[in-house]
Amino acid sequence: MERLAYGLANALGAMDDVVVYTPAGSEVASEGAFKEQRLLVGSLGRDLDRLRSEGVDAWLALNGGLIPLLVLLESPRFVYLHGNDFLAPWLGYGSPWLEPIRAPFMGGLRQAVRRSALRRSAERVHHYFTNSGQTASLACSRLGLDADRVTICPPGVDDAFFQAATTHGPRPLHVLTVTRLTRHSRRKNVDGVLRGLASLRGEIEFSYSVVGDGDDRARLADLAEELAIAPHVQFCGTLDDRALRAKYADADVFILASKASDADVEGFGIAYVEANAAGVPTIASRAGGAIDAVVDGVSGILLDDSSPLAIANGIRRFVRERASFSEAAIHEWAGRHRWPDIARRMRDEIAARISVEANA
Repeated sequence: MERLAYGLANALGAMDDVVVYTPAGSEVASEGAFKEQRLLVGSLGRDLDRLRSEGVDAWLALNGGLIPLLVLLESPRFVYLHGNDFLAPWLGYGSPWLEPIRAPFMGGLRQAVRRSALRRSAERVHHYFTNSGQTASLACSRLGLDADRVTICPPGVDDAFFQAATTHGPRPLHVLTVTRLTRHSRRKNVDGVLRGLASLRGEIEFSYSVVGDGDDRARLADLAEELAIAPHVQFCGTLDDRALRAKYADADVFILASKASDADVEGFGIAYVEANAAGVPTIASRAGGAIDAVVDGVSGILLDDSSPLAIANGIRRFVRERASFSEAAIHEWAGRHRWPDIARRMRDEIAARISVEANA
């Protein structure tokens, strides 16, 4: 979501005067075509006072948890929804008396109050953007939105990710995953990939690179040892963009076979399209918004489920059909997600909605 927010703000900033309001004390990783104001403190009243003094033509919240704050501001209001940001909102604008209570047993109640606050406020947003059709469907059902108030606008890819895949001679199949390795993101299912690969020992030679870090990395490394595939698995940690692009270009196939639940989904999965931008096919499970990010048989392979067996069979299918994947077709699919085009579509929609509002 941070990559998406930066990419979108940067692309919009190339067309209009864009200011990004971030928490006090935070800092954007690199400069972009936008201004940054670090003034949010997480208090509804204080944040509202600070934002009301800013003169803007339109507000665009990049997280559904901001809706209760957003609807109290003047000027047309727009929201970009990701999925988990309204299924399990984490911004503390639900209830001033409840948010400070940190007892573990309050977590469920706190989430329920936040979701209720979002649903009560949702009607006062002028228009919504979502990262996938799946997220749009969930937003309509969970927030009570009419379909005509939602526009699907998938995440974009920075031009720097577009490159030719590296050419290799004979070698083991190089499989790549890019994801967070945290306990809270186990739905990303890296352990399922490890188990699927372990079942292919003696059948397919492989190496597996995992880019990302977090508090679940040690458990996953131990699992690779337990499965006796540790010599074939490399945990690369967090990489800068240059090193990440090199990893994409070096891979034979990218895999992220996420799971989904009622409160935790893969809203889209921009890593699939980043891999495609390097000409690399992808493997995903039919879960959440990944079905919008991967075109089966063209940009990659969609699995019927996220089990280790399905993952192993998906890798087998890729090996059988590898020659049928066209790098040109994969690049063409990724090219539909370039940030300037995505941002322009969103900007035009916002401008049209502002015009309608002004003439109402």
